[in-house]
Amino acid sequence: MNSSLVTSELDHYIEGVLGLFVIIFGIFMNSLVLLTMSKKKTNTSTSVFTTFLAAWDIGVLVTSLITIALPNLSQWYSAEAQPYAMKYVWPVLQTARTNAIWITVLFTVSRYIATCHQLRSRIACTVSKSRKSLAVLFVVAAVMNSLRFFEQEHSPRRDKANVNSTDEFAFNTFKYYYKGLYGVLFPTLMNFIPICVIIALNTRLMLSTKRSMSDLGKLQRPTKCDSRQRSLRTKKMKQCSRRMKQSVLMAILTTLLCQIPGLVYDVIFSFSLLSHNNTFTSVAFIIRNFAIPVNSVLNAYIYSWRSSKFQLILRHSMRGNTSELDDRNSKQSKPTRTKDLCINKLCTQV
Repeated sequence: MNSSLVTSELDHYIEGVLGLFVIIFGIFMNSLVLLTMSKKKTNTSTSVFTTFLAAWDIGVLVTSLITIALPNLSQWYSAEAQPYAMKYVWPVLQTARTNAIWITVLFTVSRYIATCHQLRSRIACTVSKSRKSLAVLFVVAAVMNSLRFFEQEHSPRRDKANVNSTDEFAFNTFKYYYKGLYGVLFPTLMNFIPICVIIALNTRLMLSTKRSMSDLGKLQRPTKCDSRQRSLRTKKMKQCSRRMKQSVLMAILTTLLCQIPGLVYDVIFSFSLLSHNNTFTSVAFIIRNFAIPVNSVLNAYIYSWRSSKFQLILRHSMRGNTSELDDRNSKQSKPTRTKDLCINKLCTQV
């Protein structure tokens, strides 16, 4: 069987059919996150990052539906609307994707500081600074991806057999900035640096949590009067530590699986290391496009749905009782006298 036929079938079933289900499911998950967080007063940096991450992921999923899923489901759409979608909607997709990727980086940094350096988190991890960092990130992402609007130019194309043929988009790429920006700058800022930061901080966080749990077990000397309370508290801390390790491992695996295909394809395409009709390049293109909506779905699950705090907010919002939740959060936000700051802050981050 011809390799082009195989790749076209993969395009239809992976990017089209399967991608459509992933996009619809991701829009539902992130929309529910936005609705849930909007019913509660945002008073932590974690809530700010979670809300904005869900909003940008919805933007990624909607633009992925226009530029990735629909062209592989409809031949008419692919012939008539895809050139316009790729010229005007694809830059918006990349802008939303840049914001979503770097919000996960900011979320990782904030969680690491809040868990391992609780005293510094009172100064560094504030709502105002989180919103300022998100505003700066939006401006940088919009300026950086604005060049993508000039990636394709509009040029009339006449068919010799038909004088009245309509104009089409000719996908002519400006090579003079492609190798520098798309081959080096974009893969570095959107793939390589986020991968390194997320893996390094999450690994450090997991090791710090393991060390804190070990120190907590050595320091505790249960007595007859409070042995039960200490055992219950130790059990709770172990559950929080287990959930933290699972979230950290999921974040690392999601980053590797969803960012490496984009990094590989951008480098290959920008520097023309392989032919564009090569089977490996075509498969890398399919995996890169499918990983974009999958990343948005996994972000909603890892950073929102797995959080016990989000589950508590969701249950209270469904019952229509948020005042009790706000009172409970205000009581939990008071400083404690526990010496183990890392474990003391751990339960609020998972």
